Parts: sequence; structure tokens; C-alpha cells
Amino acid sequence: MLSTAVAGSAQVAPLSTDSYAQQITACSAQFAVANPPAGLTGDAAKEAAAAFLEASNAQTEVAGEAKFKLGEVAAEATDEEDGTSNTAEITAELTAIANAACAELQAIKTEYDATIAQLRAEATATPEQDKPEVKSQEKDKPEVEKPEVEKPEVQKPEQEKSDSSHGND
Repeated sequence: MLSTAVAGSAQVAPLSTDSYAQQITACSAQFAVANPPAGLTGDAAKEAAAAFLEASNAQTEVAGEAKFKLGEVAAEATDEEDGTSNTAEITAELTAIANAACAELQAIKTEYDATIAQLRAEATATPEQDKPEVKSQEKDKPEVEKPEVEKPEVQKPEQEKSDSSHGND
């Protein structure tokens, strides 16, 4: 009798968003940001800690908002007055929400990892690593100045040679 009563009901069964929420939770775990590395000191350590907190908070916010959106879509689907719903459209919307959340979580982790890598590189940079950059800039400057300097130099040596030759005669 229970099955007859349920089948005769005009209400639509609540849509389950559990698998989509689990997908978001799995992405949160997969793309969780790691604690800042212990080897950083001073400003680099402070920047790493701030980046960690920012990334962690952003990931928590993204996951929470996505799960909230899942609930909204499910609630709207079950609240339809006529009792009909387009399951394919709803499923597509739920999938899109979960996939977008996973993509955002991954992007946050990627950005955090890049920030940490940059901080590590800056912390381990030696003065010798900085010198090639300066040398390449110095090389550029003489190349720009050479055409300006060449014209006067061409004229000056000719005058000097003629002065020297007059003095030797």
C-alpha cells in the first residue's frame, strides 16, 4: 500500500544532490592547498602564510557556494507546481555547478602553488643569479649608444692622424 500511496502522489520526489556534493568534497580534498613551507623566513614566510590563508578561505567559500547552489537547484526542481521537471536539464545544471567548482578549486591551488614557488625562488636567489640580468641590460645600453659614438670617433681619429703625420714630417 505504501508504494501505491507514493505512486499516486502528485509530489515529485526530492532530487538528490549527494553525488554532486561528494564530487565537490573530493575536489576540495584533491586540490587542497598545502601548509606554507617551513624553509621560508622573514617577509617570505609572512607572504606564504597570508597566501595560504587566502587560498584556504577561497576554497572553502567556493565549495560552500557550490553546495548551496546544488541545494537551490534541487529545491527549485521539487517546488515546481505541475510536478513535472526536466531531469536532463537539472542534471546538466548540477553537473555544471560541480564541474565549475572543481575548476575554481584547481585554479586556486595552481595560483597558490605558483606564489609559493615564486617566494621560494626569491628566497634562494643568490647575487650571482641576479648578475646576468644586469649584464644583459648593460649590453643593451652600449648597443644603443654605439651609433651615436661612432660618428664622432670616425672624425676624431682622422684629425688626430693628420695632426700626428704633420708633426712627424
